[in-house]
Amino acid sequence: MRDLVLGVDQGTTSTRAGVMDRAGRMLSLVQIPHRQSFPREGCIEHDAVEIWDNVRRSMAQAVEEANAGARLAGVGIANQGETVLAWDRETGAPLAPAIVWQDTRTQAEMEELGRDTATARRIRETTGLATDAYFSASKIRWLLDHVASSRRLAERGRLCVGTVDAWLVWKLTGGRSFCTDASTAARTLLFDIRALRYDPWLLER
Repeated sequence: MRDLVLGVDQGTTSTRAGVMDRAGRMLSLVQIPHRQSFPREGCIEHDAVEIWDNVRRSMAQAVEEANAGARLAGVGIANQGETVLAWDRETGAPLAPAIVWQDTRTQAEMEELGRDTATARRIRETTGLATDAYFSASKIRWLLDHVASSRRLAERGRLCVGTVDAWLVWKLTGGRSFCTDASTAARTLLFDIRALRYDPWLLER
C-alpha cells in the first residue's frame, strides 16, 4: 500500500527530508547542512553538487529510518525560491555556483532599472514584484553575462537555467523533466501572475 509521502525542504542553510503518513505524522526527519560561500562583498553562493548530494543522502536516510520502501506514494519539494543556477543539459554539470536569493551583486543594476518608472510599473503590474536583486531575473542575467560557457551552451540548446527546485527535479528524473511550479516561477520577476506564464517582454530585457 502506497500511503506515505517523502517531503524535501531544500533550504538556505540545510536540506531536510522527512517521511509522513496520511495523517501528517512524521515518521522520520533528517537534516544535513551545506556550506555558505562569500567570494566577495554582496555575493552569497552555494555548491549545487553539494546540495544535490545532500538531497540524495537525506532522502535515502529518511526512507530507511521510516522503513518506507515501496509504501511511498510521492515526493514533494520545497526550495529556496529565488536562488538560481545554470547547468549543461547534456552533462548535468553546473556551470558556476548557485547564486543565493540573499545575494546583492546586481542591486545597482536593479536600482537603475527601477528609476525608469514606466518599466518599473509594468514589471510590478505583470509580476506583482518590485525591481529588486532579491528575485531571480537579474541573477540569471548575471550568469549569462559573466559565465562564458552559458551563452555558448545556450546557442547549442544545451543550457538549463532555473531555480533550485528545477535543478532537483531535473536530477531526480535523470534529466527527463525540466520544470518548476507557478509559485516558484512567480518569484523570478519574469512570470505573469495573471496569465500564469513567463512574460515574453520581460524575457527579452
